[in-house]
Amino acid sequence: MDPSATPYDQLRLMTGEMFFKKLAQLMKENPPCAADKEMLEKLKKIGVEPGKDFDPAKLDPGIRKGIDDAPARI
Repeated sequence: MDPSATPYDQLRLMTGEMFFKKLAQLMKENPPCAADKEMLEKLKKIGVEPGKDFDPAKLDPGIRKGIDDAPARI
């Protein structure tokens, strides 16, 4: 990431895999609240869990492609 870029641009330039790897890293450092339970259940389906590294290589190729294609559709 480019620290001189705005937060918006930092996110815009990430692939889906980069985003979820960063999210997993941040959840190690900042554990989610109990109120986040519903979202955590959804994230777990794609391998994003608090305290664990995100490994996109473990995902089905179609899901992996969808994760990387999603930011471009926004």
